[in-house]
Amino acid sequence: MGVMSQHTLQILKAAVGVAWADGVYSQAERGVLDAFIIACALSYEQAAELRRFAEHPFLEPPEQIAAWTQEDRRLALRYAVGMAFADRDEPDGGQYVHDQ
Repeated sequence: MGVMSQHTLQILKAAVGVAWADGVYSQAERGVLDAFIIACALSYEQAAELRRFAEHPFLEPPEQIAAWTQEDRRLALRYAVGMAFADRDEPDGGQYVHDQ
């Protein structure tokens, strides 16, 4: 792999699930994912893999999160929180999750 390990790429993929929590992968969430790609210095191939995954995250089985270290889980949570806040300015404001 390039700069990031395959394992770290899996951590970023876990955050993508948060983007789909309301059933929509919005433009704002795409922007956050692009920011993660830049911040993590993903290679072109890694970025393309992550973007493909984000469009259809349910086609790939998740890595066993139970095997992650505490630091891995903490990092995944940070990315997930960033993704969750992407919708706050959307028309529904991510209310689907809150209304359930």
